[in-house]
Amino acid sequence: VADNLTWLANIARDRGDLEKARALQTRGFLIRQKLAPHALGLAGDLGGLGLVAEEEGNLEKAITLHSEALAIERRMAPTGMDAANTLANLCRLARRRGSLAKAQEFCLQALAIQKRAASDGLHLAQILADLGDVASDRGDVASSQRYYLQAVKMLAPIAPLSSAYIAPLAELAKVSLGEGRLDAAAAYYQRALESLENQTAHLGGSNDI
Repeated sequence: VADNLTWLANIARDRGDLEKARALQTRGFLIRQKLAPHALGLAGDLGGLGLVAEEEGNLEKAITLHSEALAIERRMAPTGMDAANTLANLCRLARRRGSLAKAQEFCLQALAIQKRAASDGLHLAQILADLGDVASDRGDVASSQRYYLQAVKMLAPIAPLSSAYIAPLAELAKVSLGEGRLDAAAAYYQRALESLENQTAHLGGSNDI
């Protein structure tokens, strides 16, 4: 029952019905807490509530919920993909708050888990792109460029029409432009534009760069 409530909560959140999503996720959490108080699924429920809080703009609450989820995951499955995903969420939230050192720490921990687990390239590339964003915010141009290049290289053969691929290309173009490398910037923008146009034609995507 709790798993079904989580599934319905995810649908409600995707549709923008955050109140319903929170109610469904809370019901699932309370059921799981009563029947299986030591289950790893509790962390998933807390993470789901954290995503709702983030979309509502309550970053402090979102961080608290994801941190509680991470505590459970570190106790029960410290090298699991659930922990990696929670760390990635905390990286994103810390960056939004401007806590860049903490954001980098979370992302590097997530990256280490992903690498050890030999996870699929899409999730690994997303963390690399997140690290690129954090480095860019810190003014570390060399590191941001390195992370973005790694993400693009990883995504090119597996998700060339995805927004995950387009975003670091656009960031590489900005970096190149800032360094005065106009030809390189134009080349990155061209690759991003071609990917976006193909995405729109084949997948019905929208302009997100």
